Amino acid sequence: MGATDRALRGCARLAPVVTNRTRAMKVVAVINAKGGCGKSTIATGLAAGLARKGLRTLLIDMDPQAQVTQWLGAGDGLTAAGTLVAAFSGVSTLGEVIQSTAFENLSFVPSAEVLEEVGRRITEFEDYPTILAHLLVAIKRLTRCPPTD
Repeated sequence: MGATDRALRGCARLAPVVTNRTRAMKVVAVINAKGGCGKSTIATGLAAGLARKGLRTLLIDMDPQAQVTQWLGAGDGLTAAGTLVAAFSGVSTLGEVIQSTAFENLSFVPSAEVLEEVGRRITEFEDYPTILAHLLVAIKRLTRCPPTD
């Protein structure tokens, strides 16, 4: 079974999203269908700026070209292990593929070329629009700070 098949099979096992609305996680997406318009550069600069301001920031490379992954030296862009693909597949949790960076408050999830095939086939699953939300909610539960007295 290839990485794409494992990713798609893992997507089908996700539990419903349950959120705590008192401290909502902020999500910023940089998207454009046109290639070469600076999405990766903007996302990287924005994430670094937010982290520099003291905000805990998670940058997720969702581009199968894995340019940000290569810029940060977080992978070769070819290997699915330890990337977003592994989290989609259920081989790893999102928390397990998050990597620290040289920047305080900035963490990173690398991508891989096989994400292209996952993206093409993911629509086979009824809940595909919420797959990333499920993964993010799970890491929010893991990183939530205990209440203070």
